[in-house]
Amino acid sequence: MWINLIIFLFFSEAYGGANCSNPKHSYLQAVSPCNRNYSTSDLTNQVHEIQDVVEWWGASTQQVANAKCRAPAQPTSADMSEVVRANSNGRKVTKTVHGVRFENEPKELVDAFEKLTTRNSVYGGSHNVKEAQVNVQSLHQVNPACKSVSCAMEKIWGAELGQKILYIKLKHGYNASELAFDNATRFSVAEMNDVLMALEDLPPTLQPLGFRGDQRLVPYTVGQSVYAPGERVLANSGVIFFDRWREREPLTRQYTTFHELAHNISSLHENADNSNEWRQLSGWKSLGDTWEKNPDACMISKYGMETPAEDFAEVLSAYRYNPNTLETSCPEKYRYMKDKVFGGMEYKTNSQCARGSVDQIANVQQGLADHLKENNYSLSPETIQSECAGSLNVYPPAQSELEACAFKASLKVIPQESLNDIIRRAGLPINASTRRAISAQLPANSPLRASLQTQSRQVDQAVEASMARYRSQLSQAQPPARGTNSWYQTQSRCGYVMMEVPEGALRCYVETLYEEDRSLKEWGAGFLPKLDPPAMFSEQGRLNLKGQDRQLLEEALQRSPRFLEQFRQTKADFKGNMLSAVREMKRVNSNLPQGWQDLPPQQFCSQVYGKSNLFLNIWGFPNGEAVKAIEEECVKGQTRNRRFHPSDADWQAWINSRWN
Repeated sequence: MWINLIIFLFFSEAYGGANCSNPKHSYLQAVSPCNRNYSTSDLTNQVHEIQDVVEWWGASTQQVANAKCRAPAQPTSADMSEVVRANSNGRKVTKTVHGVRFENEPKELVDAFEKLTTRNSVYGGSHNVKEAQVNVQSLHQVNPACKSVSCAMEKIWGAELGQKILYIKLKHGYNASELAFDNATRFSVAEMNDVLMALEDLPPTLQPLGFRGDQRLVPYTVGQSVYAPGERVLANSGVIFFDRWREREPLTRQYTTFHELAHNISSLHENADNSNEWRQLSGWKSLGDTWEKNPDACMISKYGMETPAEDFAEVLSAYRYNPNTLETSCPEKYRYMKDKVFGGMEYKTNSQCARGSVDQIANVQQGLADHLKENNYSLSPETIQSECAGSLNVYPPAQSELEACAFKASLKVIPQESLNDIIRRAGLPINASTRRAISAQLPANSPLRASLQTQSRQVDQAVEASMARYRSQLSQAQPPARGTNSWYQTQSRCGYVMMEVPEGALRCYVETLYEEDRSLKEWGAGFLPKLDPPAMFSEQGRLNLKGQDRQLLEEALQRSPRFLEQFRQTKADFKGNMLSAVREMKRVNSNLPQGWQDLPPQQFCSQVYGKSNLFLNIWGFPNGEAVKAIEEECVKGQTRNRRFHPSDADWQAWINSRWN
């Protein structure tokens, strides 16, 4: 036993990322994972401290290896090909992505490839990207050999790794491509296998877990970290893996990955780890930068004592890999995970979480297809709304999403006795786990797809009805009244656009209204309708819809007489103020640089019609920079012996022409 304990010490810093520079870890003393100077005699004399280290995590590597309902290995190539086929039934497109041309390929696969190869910042999002977008074609010479996404993936990453990256994107919603992020490096096949093992340990009800289309799951640049030197962090909830994670053995990497995924599960459940219900289970109280818990609180691991978030991730990981200990030691937390997160699925025995063989599931789906053909059930809007909540990721929905939603809703209207009989004939147990397994994934060749055409159309109609209500919220949009702070904010931001890009002034006006309203809504105010995306959309789907809001808002506002009148008046105000500003620049000699008569035309125009006019700053012009349009027009008419005067007719005519 002591040998096992000693071996475990070398893994103890691995899971989740212990912060060895944090004094909160000092109670581990000489045998802490942060201290490498202990001797054999230390271990002999400090059995209790060793046992403390063993309990640093919610489950040991041995418990991870022996956990119930774990696949013996990562998904096979055939399993992954099936998921790709299931996502290949939508409309076909011909499109060029970063130099790579695809012809007549399923849109869902092309969209996935675009996500996997579009450069984002470290944590996702195209803003503040340090490295320029690469031309994938130039880098990897995908065409002309490849015209399909699967071929392109193999060309770039190799057959095995390429298939796994695409599979993770399609099934789990995570982006495991190093091409997609700043400061990223490629997984090895062995590392990818460990990530897949952790992802496959998620219950069907939590798949896909990746809640953003570009959510990162990829190693950080080798030799670098976002943490200070000395902080022994393996990974974070980003989900970003650092060098220390890559150095560990497979079971440690798998637990670490699952622990970080557990943080994402909290986000999926509206930040459950910071909810009052969760914090009350341990009496967590915020002390500013630190947390304090009830001294008598039940904790499954010492790492879980750090914060409510780490407590949540450790308890969730223990529920999956060490359930018997968790239920015995912390029954309230066990029940929380069972009821609130895992939907009743347990992992104490294989029968509780068994998903059935592929053949058995296929037999159930065949039986259900036959039953649906014979009975032709109709789905009510209420059933669709209830059963499809949070299931759509894009609009318009992909055909595979409509079919999956239709199937889930159909399981509700099929009489329970008929459903149980079909399951029983396939040799599967009648429980919630079996039902989740049946509906978790519809294979590309499933007979259910053809049998669900009527129900899929009904789902599509329900989606369109929800979207019509969503759009109608924007039809009430009105700009703020003239003279309010919001109106002045809009006016000040768009002056520069009105001068430099007049055709973009209307869009600037709309976008500024949108941003100002969003800022006000954070304080419970605002002047535009509060948009409530349809409940059928997942968090990712809602984010996608939010991206369309500005376009919908622009269309709505352009139909508003009040908005159009305010926009016209704003242009008129800007024109009048600009004329006054130009006159003021020339009328007051103190605004002119010393020796201005001797300046070359370019220098004269730059200084006089831009840099010296602080008034222009309130119209959104860059501080200290010349107004390009005025400067250029000035240069055209100036010579060393002639300078424009505000009363010059040709100068006045040009100013007026800019806002006709």
